[in-house]
Amino acid sequence: RYGELVTYALHNGSRHETPRIESRIETDARELLTGKNAYLERFMQIDGVRYVVVLTRDVPEQIDESYSKVWNDKSWQIFTYNDATARVLWTSKYEVVEDRHLLRRLFDPSLPEQTVLLEKNPGIPASLSGVGTVEVVSYTPNKMIITSNSSSDGLVYISDNYTHNVKAFVDKREVELLRANYTFRAVPVNKGSHQIILE
Repeated sequence: RYGELVTYALHNGSRHETPRIESRIETDARELLTGKNAYLERFMQIDGVRYVVVLTRDVPEQIDESYSKVWNDKSWQIFTYNDATARVLWTSKYEVVEDRHLLRRLFDPSLPEQTVLLEKNPGIPASLSGVGTVEVVSYTPNKMIITSNSSSDGLVYISDNYTHNVKAFVDKREVELLRANYTFRAVPVNKGSHQIILE
């Protein structure tokens, strides 16, 4: 599904066969850094892409405000993409969308910021006014520990690829790990302070 997401972004919203899981993202720097590739920028937001490396000769004169140069030498320049979504975030905004409509809705410019798309109801009410924070305490290849604190029920969203092999626990109680934003992860949490473990 991650390969399908990348392919959808690279083909400006049309579905193409994804022959392998490996996804190579190469694009015209002039198109990207001027903000003219909306699908690829939306993918970068969803995936949490922070940095773009470009040959100096390919850097356009006008750079979109979404990019800030952070390093350069004679041959290369590195830009930070300022609109990337946090790799782990708390949100109370979600929509339940049928699988066949997920990609189209995910790339819809009208989708409110920090709204997570789910394939099934998480069992908590959606809210536009909830406030919450998350902190990654530990991150290893087989275990991730996160703490959350919120004023309402919500979701902890993680931009790691979803797999049914990962189990989710909130305060040592197993909960369902949800597939979010087509290929990533979300864990429903109630208001208050909690420890979330994915392993």
